Amino acid sequence: MKNSRREYFDILTKDGEDVDRYLEEYYEEKIFPNFPEKREIIRGMLERKKGKQKLRATATHLAVCAFIGYSYDEELIRIKSAIELLNWSTYHENWVIDGKNNGDKDARKRENVLGIIGFYNDAINIVAENRDKGIDYVLTLKDIQERVLRGFEAERHLSLENEQILKNKKLFEKYYNIRNDDAVGYFFDGCVKIARIYSDGDKKLEEKLRSVYRDFGRGSEILNDLSDFVITTDNPISHEKIRADQFSDLRTDTVTLPIWLMYNKSSEKDREFLKHLKGKRIIDKPESKKVLGIFYSTGAYEETKSEIIHLYTRIRKNLREVDIVPHIKSLLGSMISSLSSNRFYHNLKNNYIWR
Repeated sequence: MKNSRREYFDILTKDGEDVDRYLEEYYEEKIFPNFPEKREIIRGMLERKKGKQKLRATATHLAVCAFIGYSYDEELIRIKSAIELLNWSTYHENWVIDGKNNGDKDARKRENVLGIIGFYNDAINIVAENRDKGIDYVLTLKDIQERVLRGFEAERHLSLENEQILKNKKLFEKYYNIRNDDAVGYFFDGCVKIARIYSDGDKKLEEKLRSVYRDFGRGSEILNDLSDFVITTDNPISHEKIRADQFSDLRTDTVTLPIWLMYNKSSEKDREFLKHLKGKRIIDKPESKKVLGIFYSTGAYEETKSEIIHLYTRIRKNLREVDIVPHIKSLLGSMISSLSSNRFYHNLKNNYIWR
């Protein structure tokens, strides 16, 4: 019998393949005949995501499993695909706001803005086709999007130019938590709500699962902040993290937990150096070594990792109290284990030597 971790990765792979297949058919059959120009709008993201794992699709799938057991029907594949499209829309939003992925260049900015609207509309249209539950799906996706926008708005305050944020830990935590909980935590929370609608599942179980998923999303975003300090090569270090993302929070002037710790535990000279990195396309090797020196010497790495592990421990405790089939619970455990065991940690340990 397959162990849960191996099965989890098999489900991740299959979900990714199912979403790729469905979206290829959807665009070729329903979108491109009337809007052939949309190929250029979505081409970049489709190429980037094809053949890759789709975490939010799998999170939705596992929530369905928690409610009613295994399901691979076409309706669920459609829902998982819509969830992914909504996520891709938020990627484009983030690129425009932060100027990532060359998002501040006119041609790419146009592509990103069109991608925001295009992927969001497609996600809504896909779930709206369900005659019985379409309105519930649509309202849930709209609610997810609203929470994501709230998270992005909170991020506006998280700047190295904002002295109040840098000096007041409670104020920093207020906006940082909104950014993590709303932009990511409530996205995963919404995956559970979508799964419950699909499954006609128990609402008490829904509330417990949403709590687990919300914390998982929050932890994933903090882990993403930590991974900003991985020194990468030309090859991607994950399906979502590429070389152009390296030190992106420093370059786009976004104060995350590790950056807040670095700033508050370093010298005035080092603080000025950190501020100096704003707006840079690439941070060169000497500067990279200096960033890592500050990152490790201030304890920012260990303290941020400790925060993630603390959150992971709480999620595991809450998951144990969820009354679902043990094997499905193990699959969910495999999903959340990325917070405690991840290639980013391995790479960050190697970075300590590299610096």
